[in-house]
Amino acid sequence: MRRLIVLSTFAALAVPAGPALAQRATAGYTVRTTTMRAGPDYDYPAVQRVARNARVDVYGCLNDRSWCDAGYRSDRGWIPGSDLVVDYRGRRSAVSSYPGISVLAFIFGSYWDSHYRGRSFYAERPRWEQQYYNNFQPHWGPRPQTPPAFQRQNRHPVQPVRPQPQPQPRLQPQPPRALPPRPEPQPRLRATEHRAAPTQVVPLPLQRHPAPGVTPPPINPPPPNVRRIDPTHQPAPPERPAGKKGKGEDHP
Repeated sequence: MRRLIVLSTFAALAVPAGPALAQRATAGYTVRTTTMRAGPDYDYPAVQRVARNARVDVYGCLNDRSWCDAGYRSDRGWIPGSDLVVDYRGRRSAVSSYPGISVLAFIFGSYWDSHYRGRSFYAERPRWEQQYYNNFQPHWGPRPQTPPAFQRQNRHPVQPVRPQPQPQPRLQPQPPRALPPRPEPQPRLRATEHRAAPTQVVPLPLQRHPAPGVTPPPINPPPPNVRRIDPTHQPAPPERPAGKKGKGEDHP
């Protein structure tokens, strides 16, 4: 049995995965709804959706049985090994416990050229082939020789030079600025209060001192129709009529 598996492995490596007639297929079934992909990884494009309990043709699996090369109707692709079972001794068995499964290697170029020339994602073949060489997995089989076109792109990318942070100049502390004095708050007046009007100073007329012996003119002269009375003048007594005597006078 071991010799059969080894022979099957060399046959798979020598003959790229091609049409179903070139390899022996084993009847298998899906245990759940799954997706057939264009390569043994979830990053590859989806080929078709396969329903649960659908019959598929299993052509072989990778050496760790993680993915299997299968055919469903007229499509060909890779299905996760955990989603498949095969008929073994009258019962369905997981592909990991079935010894008759062929061990295959995934060779990108021949596989895609054989099965996906009419697919829309085949137009992006260079990009997917670059990803194949950049992310090659050991369980895919022996690593093929990388073409020179992809070797230049497969080099380690140049790490971008990050600019070194420049030291910031230390700022000298500035002396505190003197703040202007705050104005004293004025008492708020009530609605009934009023500010007193500022007092206006009226200058008095300049009084000149008269010269000695000169009577100064009156400040407020009397009107012309008012008789001026001298305060030092004594009025004369009224004249009495003749023949009358006053009290205490002797009569002749």
